Amino acid sequence: MRSWLTWDEPDQNVAVAQWRERDIRVVFPLPWAAVFGQRAMIVRAQERIRFLEGQTGRTVVPGSVLLAFSRHTPGPRVDPDVPQHLLPVTG
Repeated sequence: MRSWLTWDEPDQNVAVAQWRERDIRVVFPLPWAAVFGQRAMIVRAQERIRFLEGQTGRTVVPGSVLLAFSRHTPGPRVDPDVPQHLLPVTG
């Protein structure tokens, strides 16, 4: 985990996980990060990078900023903009 940094940017309402070796940042909704914490941010960031590189067959370049969640990710999805007790996201 030493290769990852995390921080909050409250003025933007986001939290950021940065993979230092590859200089890739993954941005999370701040409320989600506050609930799930640093460890979950790092795990989700790793999953997101693997997913994008696997789907495209390309390498994410240094300096890239990715969104942690996408409405286009296959499988069970979470819309971070909707409180989960209201409505599930349907495909």
